[in-house]
Amino acid sequence: MELVPALLPGINNQQKGNKLSDEIKSKLKTSLHHIMGLANTRYEIRHIVKDKQNCTLHERMNNSEINDYKHDADLLIRFVVCQKLNDMGRSSIEIMSSDISG
Repeated sequence: MELVPALLPGINNQQKGNKLSDEIKSKLKTSLHHIMGLANTRYEIRHIVKDKQNCTLHERMNNSEINDYKHDADLLIRFVVCQKLNDMGRSSIEIMSSDISG
């Protein structure tokens, strides 16, 4: 999931989320910004430690957060992978066409 924002256009997660197609946005249970926030502030996802000096951990996700994260992460990852595969396919066809005609 960490790669998804890196592959989307925009400066921050808010902008990147706003640039998603309306079809994808309508299927998300929450926003890209919120999902990445969960990833950074919950025990189960990325950064387990909340405060290194006091050795405190982030809180665990509740069932609703787990379901939303799984749903939206899956949708966003599939969207980005398909988008990149489509881009590669078009590029390959354009390259092959120029090789044939040139």
